[in-house]
Amino acid sequence: MAEPTNELPPPKQMTEQEIRALMNRKPTTSDFYVIDEIGSGSYSDVQLCRDIKSRRLVAMKVVSAKTLKKERKENQAKRERD
Repeated sequence: MAEPTNELPPPKQMTEQEIRALMNRKPTTSDFYVIDEIGSGSYSDVQLCRDIKSRRLVAMKVVSAKTLKKERKENQAKRERD
């Protein structure tokens, strides 16, 4: 019986049309494989992730909308996003 591994398969070659389609849409959490949590704050967590398609390592900030609304920090989060 083979042991499971955490390695991702090698990336496939993308066509120019696929690349343009990806560039024109916002990424979602399903586009990333979460590796570890690397930090947390009062209303968000930062996770080390790997982009499934490009295999690049990225940091993803996950914001709690419920906490933001409760503490009235929506404007601060929008500033950080932009």
